[in-house]
Amino acid sequence: MKPIDSLISASRRLGADPFLVLEGGGNVSAKFDAKDYRGRPCRALAVKASGARLKTLEAADLAWLDLEALL
Repeated sequence: MKPIDSLISASRRLGADPFLVLEGGGNVSAKFDAKDYRGRPCRALAVKASGARLKTLEAADLAWLDLEALL
């Protein structure tokens, strides 16, 4: 299983429990080794985009940020 798949799976499990997460709420993020838009290796932060639901989270619902640029 890819690390991104683990984040999505855990997010869906948490989002499916109304005791833990209000409908439409919740935040998740994780750091990954990724490739930038030029195909070069980089460290990235994947963050759940506003409006995305945890219990139905998909990779397309994540915003990817270059950690080096953020730092």
